[in-house]
Amino acid sequence: MEPKVMPNGYVVSEEDRPYAELIESGATLMAVKAYKEAKGCDLKEAKDYIDELAVKMGIRSGYDKGEGSCLSVVMVLIVGLALLAGFIAMIFWR
Repeated sequence: MEPKVMPNGYVVSEEDRPYAELIESGATLMAVKAYKEAKGCDLKEAKDYIDELAVKMGIRSGYDKGEGSCLSVVMVLIVGLALLAGFIAMIFWR
């Protein structure tokens, strides 16, 4: 089988090829699950391995380093709305 070479030049090993294909297709969680089942390791070890593979491949995983930013935006909006509501209440209920 022909070696898989990523655009950044990283050559994916035959052993990592199934996980690399899952990562490329956006199924990072499936890659973690497949690695965990194949290696018999715990979830953290599997996640760390797949995250490292994604970084080597030049792909950021779908649940890593970005998902938190959406939560941050939501939290800022909630706090902002609460402050606005408090300010409006102060103005109208004097």
